[in-house]
Amino acid sequence: MKLGLPRIPEKLALAMLFSARVLIGLLFFYSGFSKLIQPIEYFEVAVGLYDIVPDAVIHRVAMITPWIELVGGTFLLLGYALEKSAVVLSILTGLFQIILGQALVRRLPMDECGCFGGGFIHMTLYQSFVLDTVLVLLLIQIAGAEKNIFSLDNKLLGS
Repeated sequence: MKLGLPRIPEKLALAMLFSARVLIGLLFFYSGFSKLIQPIEYFEVAVGLYDIVPDAVIHRVAMITPWIELVGGTFLLLGYALEKSAVVLSILTGLFQIILGQALVRRLPMDECGCFGGGFIHMTLYQSFVLDTVLVLLLIQIAGAEKNIFSLDNKLLGS
């Protein structure tokens, strides 16, 4: 007797993966864009509140991170360089988890994570940690997928 979960039909699995890719792409695009349209000092303050990044590096982190999010989110939306984009965003999100985790353990007095540059999405540190966990797991699935639908990679590679 074989026990296990039933297999998901391939078309449904591809549709679910595509939906996850689009939602995560939009989330990262919005996160990067919302930080880029604000004065950089706002995100520098948010980075500094975590008290983990050396002061000499805060400005560079605040300049580079939104661009990684914006470009990575755009690439996911387009289905361009999917494996690399998903790997980069999963590493970035894993770093966010470490930073959030240390802030939770240290009980830093922060009302929100600062993840979305003061836009209309506001999350506590714990909410953001849980979201980041789900994102990392989904990004790993996207990076490891053998097939993708509606992707620029398919058009460029002729698949």
